[in-house]
Amino acid sequence: MRPGSTHSCPTSSPTWRAWRGRPPVGVTILVEGQEEYGAGLAAALDAVPSDLLAADVAVIADTGNVRPGIPTLGLTLRGLAEVDVEVRTMDHPVHSGGFGGLAPDALLTLVRVLDSLLDEHGTVAVPGLVHEPWPSTDEIEVPGKAPGVPPLGAGSGRTSGERLYAAPALTVIGLDATPLVAAMNVVPPVARARISVRLAPTQDPIAAQNALVAHLEQQRPFGVPVAVTRRAVSGGVRTAADGPAARAARAALATAWGRASILQADGGSVPFAGALQRGPRPPEVLLFGVQDALSGLHGPDERVLLDELARGVRAEAELLGRLSPTRAAPATGRKE
Repeated sequence: MRPGSTHSCPTSSPTWRAWRGRPPVGVTILVEGQEEYGAGLAAALDAVPSDLLAADVAVIADTGNVRPGIPTLGLTLRGLAEVDVEVRTMDHPVHSGGFGGLAPDALLTLVRVLDSLLDEHGTVAVPGLVHEPWPSTDEIEVPGKAPGVPPLGAGSGRTSGERLYAAPALTVIGLDATPLVAAMNVVPPVARARISVRLAPTQDPIAAQNALVAHLEQQRPFGVPVAVTRRAVSGGVRTAADGPAARAARAALATAWGRASILQADGGSVPFAGALQRGPRPPEVLLFGVQDALSGLHGPDERVLLDELARGVRAEAELLGRLSPTRAAPATGRKE
């Protein structure tokens, strides 16, 4: 968003309707429709002329509130690095009775590789991945965690806030191996896994991916080599809570929700958010949205509450006016 510019705005949007199609600041809209599949908008932005992306403020409306009814402005996003790791031991499966004990099992070998990524507490143990300090001592609960199962990293000496917002977190997000329904008495010749690592907000994602690749390629369980393929990387975000746009956003959120807004870190990643900050004059980044801790993100029955969505639209409209040098007001006070 840049005060005084004249980008056109889609009048079908409720935010623009609040301004009768003429908001007081220029707005450029970026839509990523396949972010969860690694569509690569962040890389595509490198081919876009820099003047089209020049802005004073970038609103990343993909985060949310700590719980419904409490407007929340985000302070951080973690970066992201992904790789695929493959173990191939034979060119075809062999009978486990005829060759078991001699034929190397690709899946068991891969399990050894994956086990090397965490220490005994479940903390990421890859050299070169950064753990940033975190001031909060609040303990954070995992929704739906099974009774008796401790949170990952318990006993590590790091607070749950640090583990969630300022430290690397490793997840195996995909696995290629023989499914249980197709199980038979053969030794599997190949196994693959896709590894996703959330990174501390300020860590260089390419350096982090290099560190992960180096660690994996050093692993040779039972003498078996490991092949690694690089995938997407993206940088994190650490925002200034006292910046001029942040103050405007907190006021806009308070107006829309009818109560004071709060500040909260976010452990998620938005790939193009980091890309927007690569230029010589990066915009001030604002992180807010209408999700909440019980939205079931990326799971079955994911939901957004309609009244939260309406307040989010009101907050966006209010923010446009508060970013204007003339402090304009929306044409309507109704929730859209």
